[in-house]
Amino acid sequence: NIALGAIRRLAEKGYSVLEDFSVIGCDNSSYTSYLPKSLTTIDGHNAHLCEIVVAILKKKISDISYKVVQNVQISLELIVRESTGPLKKED
Repeated sequence: NIALGAIRRLAEKGYSVLEDFSVIGCDNSSYTSYLPKSLTTIDGHNAHLCEIVVAILKKKISDISYKVVQNVQISLELIVRESTGPLKKED
């Protein structure tokens, strides 16, 4: 997870998440809410997207001439947790 790597690297450099930086993940992994500072994330509802992809693959497997022309809209959800905060004003 890129966000976890960023948090680790920031800590190695002496920075603090929330005090110095806000960090957002992009896959709403189940473990992100259990981190020392739970990770704000964007949920793209990957399970739903996978269902759509599997249905398309099944059609293509059963009919090799099947042309995949499909517009799929996936709604994104911002899940705000402890790894983000308001922008701090400089003095």
